[in-house]
Amino acid sequence: MKKGSLPFYPQQRLAWGGLWWACAGFGLACHLGVLANVPTVGIGKNLHHVDGLNQSRVRLLLEAEGNLSKDVFTLIGDSGSTLGAATRSTQDALKPIFILVGHRVSLASAIKTVKMSCRFRVPEPIRQVRVSGCRNLASTYQVINGSDIDFVTKHMAITGLTDNDTLRKS
Repeated sequence: MKKGSLPFYPQQRLAWGGLWWACAGFGLACHLGVLANVPTVGIGKNLHHVDGLNQSRVRLLLEAEGNLSKDVFTLIGDSGSTLGAATRSTQDALKPIFILVGHRVSLASAIKTVKMSCRFRVPEPIRQVRVSGCRNLASTYQVINGSDIDFVTKHMAITGLTDNDTLRKS
């Protein structure tokens, strides 16, 4: 990747999607980071059952009376190993996002990176990719079908994206 003709090289990658932790601790973010040789952080909205942790148990911990002021929880499994962190991405967020270290990143720096990039629940780089994807889908649909884009508008409403979302043009 570094030897390619791209003028910019990523300093760190955010891997968005279902957080699949392999039994050996080598998940998707780690796999992508090793392949690209880039520090990588794994992020997701859903936590799959692993080592005694599940999404409902973590939400109960977040909503517990003494934990309302805390915005980062280290996820420690039944075996005692640290799996990642659950965090409120914004001050008023009720649902957490889940962060795990991928490749060449500590948990503390992964949390810091994600917290700095969140304006909404989804980190801004991921959100902008989703906005761009919806716009590309809309333009492709119009070219193919020559009709309105109601289904794309509905998808944007469901995912929390609006026409007012702007992309930086370089």
